[in-house]
Order: sequence, then structure tokens, then C-alpha cells
Amino acid sequence: MTNETGPLGKAIFEFTDHNSACVIRDPETPRYWYNYLWNEKGYCAQVSQIGHGRSYYLMLNRDAARYVYLRDEQSGESWNLGFGPLCESVEDYACTHAIGYSSLRSRRDDIAAEWRIFVPTDLTGECWTLWLENTSDSPRMLSVFPTVSFSLDGFSHPRYYEMYRSIETSFDEKLNGIYCRSAHPFAPHRRYNGYLASSEPVFAFDGDLTSFFGSLSTQTETDAASGARYQRPKRLLNGENCSNSDGALFIPGAVLQHKLSLLPGERREIRLVFGVSESIEEAQEAAAMYTTEDAQSAALKKAEAAYREKYAALSVQTPDEKLNRIMNLWLKKQVDFCIVGKKGVRDNLQIAVALLNYRPEKAKAEILECLRHQFRDGTTTPAIPTSPFGSSGRYASFSKRPATKASSPCPSSGRMAAKRLFSSM
Repeated sequence: MTNETGPLGKAIFEFTDHNSACVIRDPETPRYWYNYLWNEKGYCAQVSQIGHGRSYYLMLNRDAARYVYLRDEQSGESWNLGFGPLCESVEDYACTHAIGYSSLRSRRDDIAAEWRIFVPTDLTGECWTLWLENTSDSPRMLSVFPTVSFSLDGFSHPRYYEMYRSIETSFDEKLNGIYCRSAHPFAPHRRYNGYLASSEPVFAFDGDLTSFFGSLSTQTETDAASGARYQRPKRLLNGENCSNSDGALFIPGAVLQHKLSLLPGERREIRLVFGVSESIEEAQEAAAMYTTEDAQSAALKKAEAAYREKYAALSVQTPDEKLNRIMNLWLKKQVDFCIVGKKGVRDNLQIAVALLNYRPEKAKAEILECLRHQFRDGTTTPAIPTSPFGSSGRYASFSKRPATKASSPCPSSGRMAAKRLFSSM
């Protein structure tokens, strides 16, 4: 175990589990410290030390909104399991960023809470598990509010076809959650619908975030201080329940209110799925599968095994423990993540060179994909198009030649590996 301390000698974080997990002890880090969790389908969840962050296959959530709010229905006090964005004090805080998952835990007023997030290998979405425990000697009544926003953007479209004009939210009983339906005419594929589903009965909900948070902006866009919306949720702080609102032409999202009655010593669990789908039927099937305890447990083990299998090759052992840690796990994970969803020809080729060291088949696939977008004169598009308009709304030539860029940034061993790879094609 190794640890780092801040300027006052307080431990900020430590590495555990053979350096495969980083445990953060203070939520007020110098800046957000993110973990990135993804699968080969291209879905990624960015998770900070307070639990928020972007989720994207496309751009799924606006303002990186992913929060869990808690409210004691007897005292009226509210707080976040991960400290922010309410920033009400919590005890026993810890955030664990591991290779295959992130988890947060804290305690406030004898309510212990934990939140785990991971991305299964075969789902365009992420699984959450919430644990709530009453450690007091008296019965407690809690409201738990898992909260996300919906953006469903990330592709080129003409003016006046902004995404908020084309999506709507509604509660679906079979899903047991909120489904955000997209009907955008320029979407490059059908997987432009979002959802948040729960394993437990939903007491009330809001699909229009202005109903839950209050209007701190225009009806369709957040203002410059968009974070203010999440710091002062109107219904939460006023002790009100969700209003069962649907959203259309407003600010869409999903707030699922669960009311839990906890006896002394009782522990409850809520499992949720947040993701994208081609249809509501697909979302319903995913929710039915991944909101069960056995399925989530099996999916987490499979996801962790997939990460470790990818990074098992090319390990180093030096007298410097920090160098071993970064080279054997975390640097590989960072390089691996950089290719998720990235469509820049130059960047993808440079990343492919790094992947050659431990994922040669993935490197080969990326190089071939870049070559597929090379013109006869050797030039390429600046980005691999995902729609007829490309990433910038038009096709444009780019003067870098893939065969040159693939070998130029790497040392001699990398150049030799690239040459061998090209010669085998």
C-alpha cells in the first residue's frame, strides 16, 4: 500500500489491491479526479470522486450530471452520497477508483451509504448499485433520488435541429424508469434513446429537470452557472416529492424518487441501469437483466476480467514502485481509453503505436480503419466521418499520410513493430 499526503500532512489517496485501486480519502481534491470505465462497444462512463461525470456512447448526459441525493424525511436534511454538489459534510468518505469499477461511500447522521458504478462488457450502458444502512437505534425514513440529465447529442446537424427539439421523456412502467425518446432526423444511427431504470418501486419521478431543480436558466439551455441547478434542487430542499413530470422542449432528465423505511440495523439495496438503446423494448430487456443482483455480480466479474486480460501483456518490474504501477496498469488503461470513440486519423494512428506494445490486434484494426479513409493521393479526412457530414459538417483533405504518421512518433522498436504490422497486411 502506498499513499500521498497533502500540504497539511493529511492523506489524500492511497493505492491498494496490488496497485489496481486508488482510494481517495478527501472529496475536495485539487480538481476532479476521474476514473474511466468502458467496453469494446464504445460506451464510456467518466466517474469523478463525487460520482458525477459524462456518460457517452453518444453524449448521453448534459452537464456531466450523475448524482445521488439523499433526504431524511424526519429531519428534512438533504445531502449527497458523494459529498457534491450539495457539499454538505459527510463522515467516513472514501472513493475507490479501481481498474474495473468506481465506488463511493460515506456516512451522515447514522445513515451509511455506498454507490458502485461499472460498465458491463456487452451493454451500451452502466450499472449502479446503491446500499443504504440504518446504523442508529431508531427507525428511519429516507428518500433516495438517483438523478441524471439527458443530452443525446454528439453528431453534426443543421441549425434549428438542436437535440432538445427532438427528444421527450416519459415514465415507463415495464422499464420501471424514465425513457428518453429521440426522433432526430439527422441522427447517424438508431441508438439515440436514453433511459434510467431501477430495481425497486419508484415512489415518484421527474422527467423535466426544471420541475425538480427549479428554473435557473432558459427553458431549453442551462446558463453559464449550470452547476447552480444541481446545488440547489428546489423539490429536494423544500421537502417535496417529485411531481411525476414528463419532459419535451424543456431540459430532459431522470429523477427517480425511492422512499425507504429502514429499521435499526437494516440494509437495503437499489440497482439501476443508465444507458442508451435503439428502442424501448431493448431498454426494458436490459433493465430486466441488469437490475438483478446475480446478473450485476456476474457482469462485474466479467468486466474486471476483461480489463486484466487486456493489460496482462508486457509487464515491467523496476526498483521504483510508482513506475511499476503506472506502466503495468494505469498507463495501459489510459492509452486503451484514448481510442474509445475517437475518430481523428492522426490521433488514432499515434494511439495505435502505443497499443502495439500490448494489444497488437487492436492496433492493427485501428490502422486498417484509418487506411480505409485515405484517398488515392495519400491525403485523409481530418476525422473519420460518423455521418455524411463528418465531424465538422463537411469532408476536408488532411495532408498527413497514415503510413508516415504511424511510425514517426515512435522509437525505433515501435517503428520496427509498425513495419512488421504493415508488411503482414
